Amino acid sequence: MPDRARTNALQCIPRTEIAAAEWDALIRTSPDGWAFSLFGWQGLILAVSEWGLRKMSFGLRENGRLVAVGPPIAAAFLRPVGEGAVRYSTDR
Repeated sequence: MPDRARTNALQCIPRTEIAAAEWDALIRTSPDGWAFSLFGWQGLILAVSEWGLRKMSFGLRENGRLVAVGPPIAAAFLRPVGEGAVRYSTDR
């Protein structure tokens, strides 16, 4: 019997190693996908240096197939406030 952990292992890869068409196809077919997650939008907002955004986007591959993407982008001026990661403050 094959080792299921090996055959179904998820591989985390950076956005830069995923073709834009493959990324966007996954976003467009997902019920949770939205325009701000599209590959081009990510590149567009990251190019605005004044915003101080950091690249954090990644994808997950299972058996070579892209199965999930995480398009988070962090802004240097945002910091968590109180308990939980939902509320943010722009106070510097």
